[in-house]
Amino acid sequence: MRLLIYSALASFLFTFKAFAYEQLVLQYAGDIGKYSLGYGKDLTDYYRISFHYGYVPANELQNKIETYTIKNNFSLWSYDYQQYQYTFYTGAALFHVPGNKYKTHEYSSTPDNYYRQSSIRGLVYIGHEMAYNKTNSIYLESGINDVWLINAANNDSVDIQDHVSLALGYNYRF
Repeated sequence: MRLLIYSALASFLFTFKAFAYEQLVLQYAGDIGKYSLGYGKDLTDYYRISFHYGYVPANELQNKIETYTIKNNFSLWSYDYQQYQYTFYTGAALFHVPGNKYKTHEYSSTPDNYYRQSSIRGLVYIGHEMAYNKTNSIYLESGINDVWLINAANNDSVDIQDHVSLALGYNYRF
């Protein structure tokens, strides 16, 4: 399965000529991996798309985790001051976590009313970006994934504020 995903990504990257790489994105934390590396493109003044590979190193409790993510950023407000630019944006991401651990729909021992957790997840977030000369920028994002949104809707004891993720990132435009 992993080979299929890598092949599809490589095929997309090298054949889709309209997607010229404009940005290199490095991100720390934020539900798509402890470390994330990606590339992106500003399609309009208000819309940016980026593709990420995320990684969580193994520890005493779990094996390593890898993620593949498509992030969509929608600019809500922007302010320019000399060579600085501040942008407030929102976004939605779709990410895939490979591995059997996240495929609970294949386990027959789960109860009928159990939430069928998928290896494909959604994430909504808001962010702040500060750019210098429109080339180098840092950003801070705060978001929550679909699992916690559904759990909070179905269970009064789950406080949604306890499950908000934070991400810190750097964006370099070529």
